[in-house]
Parts: sequence; C-alpha cells; structure tokens
Amino acid sequence: MIDPSWIYVNLGATVHVSEVDILWETACASAYNIDVSNDAMTWTTVQNVAKTPLTSPKETPPTNWTNADVEKISGVGRYLRINGTTRCDPLYGYSFWEMRVYGDTNTVCMP
Repeated sequence: MIDPSWIYVNLGATVHVSEVDILWETACASAYNIDVSNDAMTWTTVQNVAKTPLTSPKETPPTNWTNADVEKISGVGRYLRINGTTRCDPLYGYSFWEMRVYGDTNTVCMP
C-alpha cells in the first residue's frame, strides 16, 4: 500500500510493444505508467494512464475480458513495467488478475 508500486515482466526478447491489456481486481489503479526497459534498471515511460476504471473491478476471477483496461502504446524493450502511482482505494494496494502484452519481436515494425 505504497505509491508508487510496480510489477514488471520479462518478455524474453526485445519486443516492439503495441498494446497492454490489464484486468484489474478491486485493488486497482486510477493512475499508472506503462514503462519499457532493455535491462530492467533504466525505464522509459511510454504511456501515462489516469482514468476511472472502465467498469467495476471484479471480486472473483472473470470468465472473459470485457472489463479489461486496454492501452494502445508504442515502445521497444525486453521488460515491461506497470508502475502504479494512484490507487483506486487507499485501503488497498494494486492487484490485477491478468495482463496481456501484444507486440512483435521485429523491433523495426510499426503497428
């Protein structure tokens, strides 16, 4: 329950990332950054997100992705980080059920 708080994933190769979809739990973010990195130490912000969640976050695991927060982005890196800066509810931290990252290992492509 500290701002900022983050989680990052290793995509396994350098990727041109074009979309990030997040299915938040109740402990969601109303503001966060999407960052990319080649070394998991130096981060570049590719998208600042500040909005109310699209619909009420789920209390139980969802069966579909109709409530996902979909962000179209453009960034290149091996690592992708969700850096939460403002929580939906100050009583909770940040938590999501699942995150999907879409892109291409051809880093010169432009979606």
